[in-house]
Amino acid sequence: MEYQKILKNILELAIDKKASDIHIVVGHPFILRIAGELISQKEMPVVSPEDAKGIALSLMGPDRQERFLKQKEVDFAYSLSDRARFRVNIFFQMGYVSMALRIIGSDIKTIEDLNLPITIKRFAQAEHGLVLITGSSSQGKSTTLASLIDNINHNRGEHIITIEDPIEYIFKDDVSLIEQREV
Repeated sequence: MEYQKILKNILELAIDKKASDIHIVVGHPFILRIAGELISQKEMPVVSPEDAKGIALSLMGPDRQERFLKQKEVDFAYSLSDRARFRVNIFFQMGYVSMALRIIGSDIKTIEDLNLPITIKRFAQAEHGLVLITGSSSQGKSTTLASLIDNINHNRGEHIITIEDPIEYIFKDDVSLIEQREV
């Protein structure tokens, strides 16, 4: 089977339908999260164990494949040409390969765009200290942090180093120099 083609089709479908997540689980058709709701793509075939493994391997290079087989889980970012980036989590579930892919927006929203409290801007103005952004899954931690970093990038000449797993938002240097390290 042409797993790269299948993968490209489902990623493009998710982008076109404005999904936030894609779930690939053996025994189910592809599942998209759209506006917070899980929607099974019933017009698509049920994912077989071979399909799940083939799609997963087509996402990973040899080094990641080796790490995945050793650790039984792997996280990384994947780009679909210039259309979108995805945060990918591949793992074993009940002995089968499963995947969750989160679509990462290409534009970094401002603090105002996100309707965050204006006091959040003070974090971007601080010259010293430690800021922890915590919360459950899908609550906007990465988006909030990207907004803060981008605010600094456009307003102060700083050397910003991020340590990420995986790199999600891609910053373009403006007033600051940003180095993004993936661990």
